[in-house]
Formats: sequence, structure tokens, C-alpha cells
Amino acid sequence: WRYLYALTPVRWTVKKEVHGTAKLMLLINGVAYAVTNLHPDIRIADPAWRLTRFDKKGVKIVYEVHLDKWGPSCTCPDCVYSRQNRDPKGCKHCAALKAVGLMP
Repeated sequence: WRYLYALTPVRWTVKKEVHGTAKLMLLINGVAYAVTNLHPDIRIADPAWRLTRFDKKGVKIVYEVHLDKWGPSCTCPDCVYSRQNRDPKGCKHCAALKAVGLMP
């Protein structure tokens, strides 16, 4: 048997270049953090994120969160002084990034 296939013309469209900016925000316990991907060397840590917020006085506070072979880690005081290498879940910053799918 022979089958005949109808060929329909393919219409190619040129997509317009996307312009503008976007910012990812993460809300942790009512506090808004701007989230930036750090693009680390994957031999050291993957993924890595910078969380930035401002306190009530307008002071910029920055935490860096990454996942390495020992697990999640953050530069916040809670993680550094209380949870580092003791709690596999990490601090609230690690848990929040995991909850939204930005960390495994």
C-alpha cells in the first residue's frame, strides 16, 4: 500500500526580541528577599544564590546560600553558628530555597 501525505506549508515567524528586566523575590516569614543566581563553579558548589534584603533602618543585608558535597550552607548567623554541619535541613534560607525548587 502507498500512503499519500498532504504537505502543508510551514509558516516561519520571526519572534521579537524580548526587552526588559525581571527580578525574583522570595518571601520568608513576611520578609522579602531579592534572589540572585551566583553561577558558581560546579566543582565547588551547585547551585548558589544570593539573598538580599533591607532591614527597618534601610541597611542592606546579604546572605549567600549554596549546596556543596556536605549539604546546604548559608552565611546567615543562624546557619554559621548553630546549624553548620549539624542540621541537614540548614537554616530558613536554605529551607525556603528548597521549598520553591531552587535547591535540591
